[in-house]
Amino acid sequence: MRVLNIILVSLFFLFATTADAQEQKFAHVNLGNLLEVLPETSEAERKMEELRDSLVMSFEERVAQLEEDFGVFQREIAEGNLSRIDQQKKEQKFQQEQEQLRTFEQRMQQRLQQERQLMLGPILQKVETAISDVAKENDFAFVFDVSGGSMLFAAESKDVTALVLARLKE
Repeated sequence: MRVLNIILVSLFFLFATTADAQEQKFAHVNLGNLLEVLPETSEAERKMEELRDSLVMSFEERVAQLEEDFGVFQREIAEGNLSRIDQQKKEQKFQQEQEQLRTFEQRMQQRLQQERQLMLGPILQKVETAISDVAKENDFAFVFDVSGGSMLFAAESKDVTALVLARLKE
């Protein structure tokens, strides 16, 4: 009798859990499209482009100067104006400058990534809050982002992108 009660209670919980899972509502949002229409994102992208252009210009100026100095160096060698010791010193200097350029380029990439995170972080936080609010208000158990391309199949769900965008404009 006790075993029968345990089985009945287990079946009850199994069916209750299954029924509850079937009642859960799902939604999706296209985060990429959502971010594209936000003015904050456009402004952040514009600032990032200006920063990138500035850094690239600085890098290109340094490369141009190095190329010019190297051309002068080659002419001095061809004309025989440098001793072997001076030639070796200048070669070492050029190697150091090339290494400095590589370091500058790496730091430039790191800075761009950091600035991107700083600029987009608050925007993403604002969007996540809006998605969370919309999900809670509409009793969605899950809200999926379909912009990443990693979702291969999803059961029918409601697209809440417009609701989130409206929340963001409030």
